[in-house]
Amino acid sequence: MLREIWEHIVNDPLYLAILLAAVVQFGVLLSLTLAVLITAGARQWMRLAEVKTRAVLTGPIMAALEDPNHIPAFVKRARRLTSWHVRRFLLDLAQQLTDERQQRLVMIYQAMGFVEIDLRHARSSFRFERVLAAKRLITIRTPASRVALLDLVREHGPIGLMALEGICAIGQPEDIIRALKQVRVISRVTRAHIVRCLEGTPVNVLLAVLAHVSDFSDPQIRRVVLETCAKGIPQESVGALLIALRSREKEDRLGGAVGLARTQATQALTELWNHCTDPEWEVRAAVANALGVLGHPASVPYLARMLDDFSFWVRNNAARALAKLGDAGREQLRDILDTHVDKFARDAARDALESISLARMVGR
Repeated sequence: MLREIWEHIVNDPLYLAILLAAVVQFGVLLSLTLAVLITAGARQWMRLAEVKTRAVLTGPIMAALEDPNHIPAFVKRARRLTSWHVRRFLLDLAQQLTDERQQRLVMIYQAMGFVEIDLRHARSSFRFERVLAAKRLITIRTPASRVALLDLVREHGPIGLMALEGICAIGQPEDIIRALKQVRVISRVTRAHIVRCLEGTPVNVLLAVLAHVSDFSDPQIRRVVLETCAKGIPQESVGALLIALRSREKEDRLGGAVGLARTQATQALTELWNHCTDPEWEVRAAVANALGVLGHPASVPYLARMLDDFSFWVRNNAARALAKLGDAGREQLRDILDTHVDKFARDAARDALESISLARMVGR
């Protein structure tokens, strides 16, 4: 019976194709199952090996961190273990240490030869090796790692951004300025990452970067620097922001308008009023928002004229800015809603007034 069924399958091309497909599918499923089991086993083995490494090295590393004379003994003992586990142990520990103990751990890391390996990987043609090298060089900070990170900043993408993060963490003003000259803002993610890096730097670094803002060729970088410095060092940034607001470059004027709103600099009102008719609608919208943040009643007629703008965002920002200017601004909005001939201006005024009413109801 089985023999007849087998001969029928073999002699029929359709049944034979189905049988071969089933065999191939079974082989694929078996291979995937074995791969999963092997991977799980390897991870479990690595986890156990890592736990063993930490147990063996915890005592000696603490002694070496307390007394540098114990460093050679630790290095000799660590070299008997798997270098990958030792390096990971040192990198994890480096993130928890500060001051002298961190410096001693860097000495141990160098004595193990890991810095030379990281520097070699930073020049590798394989992307994953450069990514790992950038992460390690950020954690283990040496003069050589600074140079390597500056070279990695030239790469546009995640590696360059990681390198920039490392340079900003080290906090050397000249290195950060040099790195920013090499970076290009190619997306919002890139811009947000640069802002986050700069916001974590000390005041003296921000002052140095602001002093060199005109040296950056990328207008997006100049804008990021202006806006970040306006938040971190508002009073010191006013002069540079006013200069930027007079620039011919749109991004400079945007950075100046946004930054002046953050500084609360009322001495910039005249300059902002002059840019209510800026050629670029993005700048006009930023100026309208800045005037609302500054909240000076003298801005009411300028904002009222901006409600005639062709751009929705300019009208919207101008109406919301008027709503922030107290009774004078709200009275102007009501007058526009009742008498203005432009439907779009009336719509913007109505939206702003409704927002005020809703805010009052929520406040109750």
